[in-house]
Amino acid sequence: MNYFAHAFRFVGRPRFVTGTALPDWLSVVNRRLRFRPQRLDQAAHQADQNVLELIAGVKQHLDDDRRFHNCEAFSRCLVAVLQEVRPSLNGVGIPPVFLSHLLVEVLLDAQLVQARRGDVARYYADLESVDPDWTEWAAGVILGHPVSGLGRFIRLFCREKILFDYADSECLLRRLNQVMRRLRLPNLSDSFKNAVEASRPIVTAHAKELLQALDGSV
Repeated sequence: MNYFAHAFRFVGRPRFVTGTALPDWLSVVNRRLRFRPQRLDQAAHQADQNVLELIAGVKQHLDDDRRFHNCEAFSRCLVAVLQEVRPSLNGVGIPPVFLSHLLVEVLLDAQLVQARRGDVARYYADLESVDPDWTEWAAGVILGHPVSGLGRFIRLFCREKILFDYADSECLLRRLNQVMRRLRLPNLSDSFKNAVEASRPIVTAHAKELLQALDGSV
């Protein structure tokens, strides 16, 4: 799942919402570090209420991912998107399943952003209301290891507002290529926009089932 799908049910709880983004931020800032359930439970015993709310958001992210990636709707959607993605790669050395997985997640966020514009504004307001330096400190306490650069990245994330780029396939392609460069994978060509456009209605058709997989209440 991507950022907004994790958070849209919880806007208005800034530290919780921040916690839902933390695992993905961490994967950018320091890919060697991971939020492990045992470590989260250990940190919770000594945490104040603000850190507890952050931990609760991280746990929500991990629970969401488990439900989402194991649901039948995700498997069906992934296979259908893969059929659009694979021919568009033209032999480029990017694992097609990885790219299809990523595309399903960002296009689900695109669908949610379109349907919940007001909540997207509140989402960013929540993130911006939590001091990034405090978040970097708290993440270090939870992990038992400093996370240098996290606060700086959070400021960049809030400034860039990438969620609004997902509706436009050219802008989305630029964001996907940022991921490719970070992972030292080849860039996607401009023609990949065709696969993006072909995949949008597939994800839209599965969106309700995908979201219901989170907790059965959406």
